[in-house]
Amino acid sequence: MKTMKTTAALFFSAIALFHLCLLMAPSAHARGGKPPIEGVINLNTATLEQLTLLPRIGRKKAQRVLDYRKKNTQFKNPQEITRVKGIGYKTFLRLKPHLTTTQKTNVRLREKR
Repeated sequence: MKTMKTTAALFFSAIALFHLCLLMAPSAHARGGKPPIEGVINLNTATLEQLTLLPRIGRKKAQRVLDYRKKNTQFKNPQEITRVKGIGYKTFLRLKPHLTTTQKTNVRLREKR
């Protein structure tokens, strides 16, 4: 019985330590990830460099967006980006506030406060 209590105590201590580490972990930007952006990117006019400012979009996916745009003339709506290989619905939801097919691209890095 004593062994069972000791094992349970160790288990819960490990879980508490794990959660504490998660809370203290730096953000993606602090770890060297992309800085947050403001504004929107027009999927029909954006350059490779502008597309790579989007979260979870590197050069490879950005090139796929450009290739899709070239093959299919233009995006009719932002959700159409999910037809690009490697960009699923969850990624689209993360990108949605920054995507447009009607406004001009006006994306910029968010200033630190």
